[in-house]
Amino acid sequence: MRINSVQCVLDLERYAIGGGISARKEVTDSIRKGIDKLFSSGFPLPFSKPEIVTCEFRNDANLIGTLGFLLSAI
Repeated sequence: MRINSVQCVLDLERYAIGGGISARKEVTDSIRKGIDKLFSSGFPLPFSKPEIVTCEFRNDANLIGTLGFLLSAI
């Protein structure tokens, strides 16, 4: 699913890219360029331009989330 499709429905302010793919800077750069191209096309869009960021914990997010879940269950 493309970010602009989700943006049409939810109009989010920020998308956080995480997991293993977030370790590759060119992926988030490519997403940002695509969003910039869409918004600079001159075509009026019914939603705002979102910010694209990399998750703080990147590839370790799933491990930290699992640990948080296990600790909350104790």
